[in-house]
This record gives sequence, structure tokens and C-alpha cells, in this order.
Amino acid sequence: MNNKTIQSNPFEYDAALNLPAEMLIDWYIEDHNFARILRTTRNVLINGHRGSGKSMMLIYNSLRFQKLRHESKQHEFPPSHVGIYVPCNTPLTHRQDHELMPIGQQVALSEFYFVMAIIEAIAEAFELTSVGFLAEDYAILADEIKIVMPNIVINEPSSIFTQVRRSVKSQLVNLQQSLQQGIVTEVEYNAVSFYSLVTPILSALKRTSVFKNAHFSILIDDAHDLNSHQKRLLNSWLSYRDHSVFSFKVAVAGLRTYNLRTLSGGTVLEGHDYQILDLEQPFQSEESNFAQFAKAVIEQRLAGVGLHDISADDFFPQSPEFEADIAAANVAVTQEYLKEKGWGNPNDLTAEQKKSVRDYVYKYGRAKYFRERKAKANLPTYSGFETLVHLSTGVVRNLLNPCYQMFDTIVSKNGTAPDCIPPRTQSDIVKVKSDEVWGQIRRGLENIVEGCTKEDSDHLCNLLTALGDYFVNRLISHKSEPRILSFIISEAETENMKFLDNLFRIAQQAQLLYIRSGSSKTRGRREDYFTPNRILWPVLGLDVNGQHGRASISSRELVDAARLKKPIKSYTEMYKPSEQLGLML
Repeated sequence: MNNKTIQSNPFEYDAALNLPAEMLIDWYIEDHNFARILRTTRNVLINGHRGSGKSMMLIYNSLRFQKLRHESKQHEFPPSHVGIYVPCNTPLTHRQDHELMPIGQQVALSEFYFVMAIIEAIAEAFELTSVGFLAEDYAILADEIKIVMPNIVINEPSSIFTQVRRSVKSQLVNLQQSLQQGIVTEVEYNAVSFYSLVTPILSALKRTSVFKNAHFSILIDDAHDLNSHQKRLLNSWLSYRDHSVFSFKVAVAGLRTYNLRTLSGGTVLEGHDYQILDLEQPFQSEESNFAQFAKAVIEQRLAGVGLHDISADDFFPQSPEFEADIAAANVAVTQEYLKEKGWGNPNDLTAEQKKSVRDYVYKYGRAKYFRERKAKANLPTYSGFETLVHLSTGVVRNLLNPCYQMFDTIVSKNGTAPDCIPPRTQSDIVKVKSDEVWGQIRRGLENIVEGCTKEDSDHLCNLLTALGDYFVNRLISHKSEPRILSFIISEAETENMKFLDNLFRIAQQAQLLYIRSGSSKTRGRREDYFTPNRILWPVLGLDVNGQHGRASISSRELVDAARLKKPIKSYTEMYKPSEQLGLML
């Protein structure tokens, strides 16, 4: 047992903005491919579920953190790509004053708030970061800022960014007072636009001795939280062709539903106006990008609290009993298959035959173990790093959440850093987390998710329950891909999809469902597939290490399951019910 006293939990999963700066820098996983894309002069849309690391990526590449990285890790400074972090999930960008105005004024006021948020972000970035401006640099900046912000008073050159920030606050206060008195005129906000304010200031910064060779990346986080006018404004800015001074790096939770229309009615196009950095990656195997990333995250965090040279697999070991049971099931399935094929000694098989055996064991080895567990048996043991990765459903925050509680449980008990988390502790925490999620669903999501009614919540509970029953029946009975935990929608009738899309929106916001895109069986095409959060399945006794496949379920079956509590019958009618598993909600 390690005798080192732990000062903090290495699996902290709070929002990136709430983490101490030094901790964020230590925990961030450098990825050369992502770094290369973020440091390009092109516009980039970063697509990823909530908790996938978008905010941490942007914050890590912001000016303040670029300076901290220089001080702690000797990174380049001043950087060739300067990041200006602009969060959209703020009271300023959430203001709804525009809704009381005619459409033209709505756009102007929305742009005013958005532009002021960007200017405030620029001012704060340089106010908090010493970059070594010379006297002549301050003179360049002061001359430009006095032109675009004529009411500003600059007493000391070195305080120029403090004065800009204060000027923004003053304008916002004055506008708010006018709005409350009902005497506001368009002139108070209509003169402010991205190109009349942000562009000149960035151009002035580029003329300074410090940043004459730099490119500015405006890091827009949580763009999905912008109002509809601001989204169209941002898309219009993305279509700006000159990237010699700045570009946008925009993080969105769910790009497939994000509106890419511009103010003029056009559409920004991938490859032409922007490129995509997609964090919604497959995670089914140990070799997947996400699995490798997850391993690096865990091991780097362990090293940060003094637990060096401990692998993720060793720190989260698999239950020896479960491992032995799976191995025995694999041997039994191998023997069954060899007998069925009439093949003799496994060592005498051809390479093609050996591959056939491996594929068969992959499909049915684990399934045999779960199928042959009696209905009254205890739930399986959910432990091992690979299992935790599968339970995360490909979202790093979902991985850290149970790890945090597992670590805290052991430290609370022993007061020292553990060398590993025992399989029993892992499994107990996983089952508690699974039960908690179902408890939240049963209590209702109407008070958690905006726009969710009590009826919506009941329908979603019915649908997830039916999907759980369906996956259990499939695990027990299906002849080809019994361990599938994802589905596609067939016969996608319009009215059914309107109903389902609303439920899927709620499920996504509640982090109960993830929608990804993959290649379809139709050559050259891609399709959306749906994966419920795998933390739902331990209380059902399902194998969370699912296969890389997708069940096909009709939209009508899904609607009937949600509205009428009808079972999804795609396979339950094909095979007789089994007494095994029997772990329905």
C-alpha cells in the first residue's frame, strides 16, 4: 500500500473553468494532431458531447494558459497562435432583451452583446497576462482604441486593457438603464459590430512588436448557447475570407443539430469556410483513439498525485473471478465451434480458420457467460479499466465521475493513496451510479432539462426501459450480434421522428443518450446511430462491453414503446423467452 497522503482527488471532473490553472495544465493531454488543427489559421468547428473536453482544450490554448505553460513547461512565448477564450454560457450572452424589439433591432442588440463579450475577453486576456509590450506598442494600441471607442479615457498606457474592460462594463450598464426606462434608441448599440470594433483592435495588436508574426484564434466555447441571431452572426463571420489576422475555433455540443445559416440566408460549408475537429470518436476497442486517450488521462492524473509508474489497467484491475469465468466461457465456445465445424486440433488450423474461431469467440464468448447466469444470481462484477472505458460511452467526464468516487471511497477508508481500486469497490460504485441514474429518470427530468414536460419525461423513461429490455432479450437470444448496445432507426416516418427527436434532445441534454455518425451498410453513405449511456445497464446485468454493431429498430416501435409501454419486438418474437438474466426494471 502506498503511504503517500493524498491532498486532492486526481479524478476531479468539474468544469474546466472551475479547475485551478496549475491543475488544468498538469492534467491536459497533449495531442499533436489536435494541437496542429487548433493552431491552424483556418476556422475550426469542434464537435463533441458535453464532458468530452472541448472547454479544457480551448482554455488550455488561451493566452493566459499559454503564458503559464511557458513559465512551467518552457513552451513558446509569445506564441505564434494567440488564443482569446470567449465563453458563451454567460449572463451576457444569455440576455433576452432583444426579444421585445422588432427583428432588425433584435439582430443589432444581439450583435452588441456578443461583440462586447469578445472585447471583454480580449481585454481580460491581456490585462491578466504580462506580454512585454513596449511604449511604442501601447501607443499603437491607444491610437486605434481611441478611434473605435471614442469615449474611453486612457490615463496610463499600461492600463489600457483595464480601461477597455471598464468601458465595456460602463456601456453595458448604461444600456441596461436605458432599456429599463424604455427610452433606448438604436444609436446606443447599432454602431457596434464585429468589424467596427473587434477587427481593428486585433489588427492593432498584430502591428505591435510582440505579436507582429502572430495569428489570433478567437476561441468560442459553447456556441450552442448563443441566441439564434448570434449563431447566424457567428456563421457570417466564419465566411470572412481573410485569415491573415484572426480565425475562429468554435466548440459546439452536437454539430448535427447546429444551425449553420448566415444572416444573409446562405450556409457556411465544411472544407470551404471551416474544418471539423470531431471529438465524438468510436471507443469499442482497446486500440481506439478514445481508449488510448482515456488511458493517458488516468495515468497522467495518477502521476500528478505521486502514483508514478502505475498503469490504468493495474490501478483498476479486473476481478480475477470474472476474468476466469470469461476465460472458461471462451474455451467452451471455442470447443463448441470446433466440434460444429468438424475441425480437430486448434494448432493445426489454417490462418483463415483461426481467424474464424477468434471472430466466433468474440461474438459469443462473453455472451455465453451472461446467458448462463441464473435469474436469481447476483449481478456481474463490473470492474477493470476496459470496462470503465466502455461504461463512459466515449465521454471522458463519464469516465472520471465513477473513478472520483472510487478513489474517494478508498482514501476515506484508509487515509492514504491506494495502489489500486479493488474490483469489489469498483463494482459497488458502478452499480450505485447506475441505480442513481435510473432513480433520476423515474423522479422525472422536467425540472432538470429545459423544455421537458412531465409527459416527455414519462415517455423517455418508458423508452429507455424498453430499450433495456430489448438489449437484455438480444443478449439472451440473438444468433449473430447478441451484445450490441447501439441502434439505428429504420422506417423513419416523419411524424414519428418529430416525436422521437424531441425525446432524443431531452435525453442528450440529460446525458442519457449519445448520437454519433458512422458508415452504413449502404455503400458510401453515413448514418446516425444512437447509444444510450452505458451506465444505465449494470443494474440490468447487461454486458457493458458491447459489440461494434447496431440494431435496427423501426421508428414506430420506438414511439409505441415510449407512448404505450409496448415492448420492442424485433427479436423477442423470434425466440422463446428465457429464464436467464431476468433483471428487468
